[in-house]
Amino acid sequence: MEDYKFIILSRDPSKTSAFSHNNVTVEQYSPDDVKTLIPLFEKSTGIINLSGQNIGEKSWSKDFKDQILKSRIEIGSLIKNTFDRCENKPSFFIQSSAVHYYGVNPTDAEIKEDRPSTRDCFLTMVAVQAEENVRQLENQTRLIYARTGIVLDKVNGALSKMAMPIKMFVGGPLGNGKQWVSWIYINDIVRAFHFIIENENISRGVNLTAPHPVRQKDFAKAIGKAIHRPAFFPAPAIALRLILGKDRANDLLLSGLNVIPDKLLKAGFKFQFETIEEGLNEIYRMAI
Repeated sequence: MEDYKFIILSRDPSKTSAFSHNNVTVEQYSPDDVKTLIPLFEKSTGIINLSGQNIGEKSWSKDFKDQILKSRIEIGSLIKNTFDRCENKPSFFIQSSAVHYYGVNPTDAEIKEDRPSTRDCFLTMVAVQAEENVRQLENQTRLIYARTGIVLDKVNGALSKMAMPIKMFVGGPLGNGKQWVSWIYINDIVRAFHFIIENENISRGVNLTAPHPVRQKDFAKAIGKAIHRPAFFPAPAIALRLILGKDRANDLLLSGLNVIPDKLLKAGFKFQFETIEEGLNEIYRMAI
């Protein structure tokens, strides 16, 4: 998105050195001082909120679950309060969410943006509350809930952890391998954000996933093929629950939905990487 200038708001700018770029600047802010944010909001075309405690960082103790939820609610409330006090309000606000919004009930049906949430697991509750916390902003700006699947990136995110056992010749499907994996390649998610910003008719829930989700067993097989490793050593569900904890294993690895980016496709967005094979080959092509 070279045609935009970005201001990254950070409590600790020293941690943002990886985002150094000609069209990126960093501003420090305090969550207790809305006044410092008002002028930044008023000179911005729009706001994108990607903040929140990393759900895969460590075991899901009660305290850590509270941190996951609190981190999203607090920043959402701060943004909401800032909007309320702005005279010149940004024209759009993108709130990060996740496909977990729809729940984890097993189904093969295609999940589009009009499907209501089932609120049947912890991550569903987090996504729903994060969205509901800023919903009143629909009266002040164009509000988008970015419901993202697994983002494929070689270095960051879940892929490197999922690929490691396969690289070590001991990996394969997780659980029974039948659960759906809704994913998106990192470049396509950036392009999708740009597309959403430029298309003013897009609002509310938007699925940021590739158009072809896959079963977990096929996901593991595709990783193995991309890195030239076998991928037929399954990780039993009981072992994953013992290692990671029941809720964490169930929510992150042993469940999934067949999520389709219906709004993006109908609006004319073209994915560069539609299939899991295309995405993984692009990521690992330098290693082949």
